[in-house]
Amino acid sequence: MSRKTKEEAAQTYNALLDSATLLFTRRGVMQTTLQDIARQANLTRGAVYWHFKDKDDLIRALWERDASHNHRNLIERIESYLERGEAPPLRTILTRALEEFLSTPHACQALRVVFNHDFCTGKTDLHAFFVQRERLILDVFERSFEAMSARGELLVPDEPVLLARGLFAYMRGLLDSYVLRDECHVDLQQYGARLISLWLDGVARKES
Repeated sequence: MSRKTKEEAAQTYNALLDSATLLFTRRGVMQTTLQDIARQANLTRGAVYWHFKDKDDLIRALWERDASHNHRNLIERIESYLERGEAPPLRTILTRALEEFLSTPHACQALRVVFNHDFCTGKTDLHAFFVQRERLILDVFERSFEAMSARGELLVPDEPVLLARGLFAYMRGLLDSYVLRDECHVDLQQYGARLISLWLDGVARKES
């Protein structure tokens, strides 16, 4: 494949993902067809199937392009402390991750699509994919609280697995309300760091 052909293929690929993001956020995933996406991008339906086998494949590609790096960076930062036998400074790490996420419009849009539950239900490969992404975060959260417990940094007797699930649910709720802009929407640009500390201050000693 020539360089020009590769560049054209990449342009088509990104145009389809951009069109899908626009239509998914406007109409919802279930109400958007592959034909709609092709038409929005001024391409043929065949162009869609050249790059994606179905809508689930397209959604996964959207995540990989626009949000996977935020997810990966969060996990890697926590892992870097755990691998050294240290308790990760969760307040600092989560605040930085949130700031990076909020400064990346494409990541916000991708998460808005992912949080649209009307497509990601049942025992589909896509559902399993996103469940695994959640489990990766739950795992590093749990091991973080285990490390904090071993150092006497926790203020509560709860098990690390419960704290991990609580923190995950809290962060998920904040992001959910932010990207979907529901009536419980909180300005995370202004209050994100304080809200993270508000939760963690109730379970762990403040970081030095």
